[in-house]
Amino acid sequence: MENLPRWRPSRPKRWMFCISLLSCTMILYIGNQNTNIRRHLTTSRSSTKNKVRYGHLHMAKTAGTALNQAMAKLYKNVCGNKGFTFKTDFQLIQRRELFKDVNYEDCDWISSEKPASFWDALVDPQQAVELHVPCRDPVHHLMAIVKYEDEVFDCDAANMKRQVDRFMTYVVNRFHPRLYRRNLDMKCFDYFAVPQYVDYMSQYLDAVPKHRIADFIRPMGAPANPRRVDDECIWKDKELVKSVEEYMISKYHYYDFCSKCIGTDRDLFSSFEYVLD
Repeated sequence: MENLPRWRPSRPKRWMFCISLLSCTMILYIGNQNTNIRRHLTTSRSSTKNKVRYGHLHMAKTAGTALNQAMAKLYKNVCGNKGFTFKTDFQLIQRRELFKDVNYEDCDWISSEKPASFWDALVDPQQAVELHVPCRDPVHHLMAIVKYEDEVFDCDAANMKRQVDRFMTYVVNRFHPRLYRRNLDMKCFDYFAVPQYVDYMSQYLDAVPKHRIADFIRPMGAPANPRRVDDECIWKDKELVKSVEEYMISKYHYYDFCSKCIGTDRDLFSSFEYVLD
């Protein structure tokens, strides 16, 4: 008889244990692969142009409505109170409640009129947010808000600072020092440069099908009761203009940010010819 190694049959329990262990390992591996794929798709979303999510801080009276609507007409995955293109044909958001159902992970460009805390949920360690802040001459911005609220600015007010403070609700609500944080990169642009801004974003966003492209227009039309700068008393007193501007920049973070950003390398259009109104 040949001297062959002794055959030892496998024990049923050990065989079953090995199969179970192998099955668990394969399940974990496949699950991990699916998770990685989902993570990759979430990170890259529909666009391969950028790894950054872009935001637009819609400050009152800085042409934010016109900007949001123009962006929604031209680009994919635009999400905003005044314009929305993700997974649907272009439509104006007539009811703000519709915007609450948006999954922001699916948005490449987001415009928000909400409080500054809105941006907290969008800041992700794995993906930076570049927040674009429109800026405007402080005193002209103040006068525009006064007109919007159908009020009259009193140039002889006993307490000028208190009067200015009355009209700063939008400013305090939408811009806050909490925005100065890691992975939230703030840049600025002059609010008059809206057409330039819309064109500038073409290098970062995917365009909608050609049949939907439209020229830039101001969809809401001219205001029914336009502001009359010549009738505003503040412009007749240069010292008053200067003191009000200095107060606004020193008191409110929004104007302080804009005063330090416009014309610097943080300005999207540093060579743009700025205007006051």
